[in-house]
Amino acid sequence: YFLYAYDKASTTYNMPGFYRIEGMLNIEKLDFVFKSLVARHESLRTVFKLEDGVPVQEITDGNAFEIAHYRSNEEEVPNVQATFVRPFDLSEEYGLRVGLVGIEEGGYVLMIDMHHIISD
Repeated sequence: YFLYAYDKASTTYNMPGFYRIEGMLNIEKLDFVFKSLVARHESLRTVFKLEDGVPVQEITDGNAFEIAHYRSNEEEVPNVQATFVRPFDLSEEYGLRVGLVGIEEGGYVLMIDMHHIISD
């Protein structure tokens, strides 16, 4: 937490992954799976607040978790990925974000970014 607080504008502790999905995708099922994971694992639905200057974990109900949806052509996918990986505000958002890019030419890119603070 100290390193996060020291430089909140950094993406040094982001752990992004990008996965190409070809063919048909059941987006509703993908949404259900990630929401189920967040509901099951407290670390995935935790935010970090300051109380009297001391960081404390606040475990939420996870209802705020949503997959971000994007539409792009193949050429612009790297730009979407670059925008997706950004600093986390751990006082307001979970340490996990998921995005899905629908590619106009066909297929998808699943984007997962996790802050190192919740990965251990």
